[in-house]
Amino acid sequence: PAVRDAIVDAVGVAAATIGLLVVTLRLWQANFRVPFVYNASDQPPLAYAPDAPYYLMLTKGLVDHGSYLRIPNLGWPFSLQLYDNPESGDNLQLGLLRGVGFLLRDAVLTVNVYYLLTFVAVSLAAWFVLRRLGVSRLVAAVVAILYSFLPYHFARGEAHLLLSGYFMVPIATLLILQVLSDDPPFTARRDSPEPRWRVVLWSRRALPWLLACAALGSTGPYYAFFSVLLLAAAVAVDLVARRSWRRAASAAVAAGLVLVALLLNLSPSFLYWASHGQNDQAIPRGISETEVNGLRVAELVLPRVDHRIEAFADAQRKSDRFSPVATSERGQQLGLVGALGFVGLIAFALSRLLRRRGEADTRGPPPLGTR
Repeated sequence: PAVRDAIVDAVGVAAATIGLLVVTLRLWQANFRVPFVYNASDQPPLAYAPDAPYYLMLTKGLVDHGSYLRIPNLGWPFSLQLYDNPESGDNLQLGLLRGVGFLLRDAVLTVNVYYLLTFVAVSLAAWFVLRRLGVSRLVAAVVAILYSFLPYHFARGEAHLLLSGYFMVPIATLLILQVLSDDPPFTARRDSPEPRWRVVLWSRRALPWLLACAALGSTGPYYAFFSVLLLAAAVAVDLVARRSWRRAASAAVAAGLVLVALLLNLSPSFLYWASHGQNDQAIPRGISETEVNGLRVAELVLPRVDHRIEAFADAQRKSDRFSPVATSERGQQLGLVGALGFVGLIAFALSRLLRRRGEADTRGPPPLGTR
């Protein structure tokens, strides 16, 4: 019965996601052989976006030649080589794009279909993680679909096609929570008293986490880096609070596996640079971009840019009016439900801290001679 319920729920989540996509993107108007995105403010959803031609070029290379690193059709007479733009950190998604392209045999159709499939993949990943965390069937389905339809997903669109595939982010969250649990992955208890645990890299229990770390290191440097960063921060706090070296060892193994997978994926560019040197003019990036394109906490709870309700759109515009970084990356908004949850979590954490402090004050100092 549990397996049957899981299958029914997964099919229901996927079907609901597809149904909402049809309505949200007005797919009955779409020509699937014409690129479409959702981040044009003055046009309907079917439009051509700034970076969409680049990802269409990558997909065309994958469909016609099986690789994006060297595209003979471009860069005459030597062909176009993209080793200086290390996209191979997204090899998992590039492989999925190649698989879809092998079936459809059309680059534009492949990009459009893959973008729609990212919504389904994100919904199913979020639903799976929520169910693993013990959330009820209905709530898990609703929250998973809301998570897939975040403003971020539409803001990235086909302009940042691979960032739209953030289906590994819920899995990374589950990995971090599992590391912080009483039975962290890649470790096992010993029967002997000292030491009480040992590192186990290969076992039936460790295999799913090995695959998760490898996949996380193959779906883009952004998601891999921030997952490792959050994992390190959480374990550092845990070490101060509980001094659990077992959790620290588990985190070190997980972070190492993610980084190794990422480096292996990026190895074609590293080998090319070792043989030919780096092209400093290929992708110029300035330090200022870390500020201009950085996260603004206010954006998390504000309405999305050009909201359909004029009062909400005006509130967003006013927040940008005097901001020195008003051009920050769009799509940071959590949406109404996410913003309420974010504020609620902050309020809950502060209330717990204040309550503990109040309890400590009422107890007073311990009697003399006690510890």
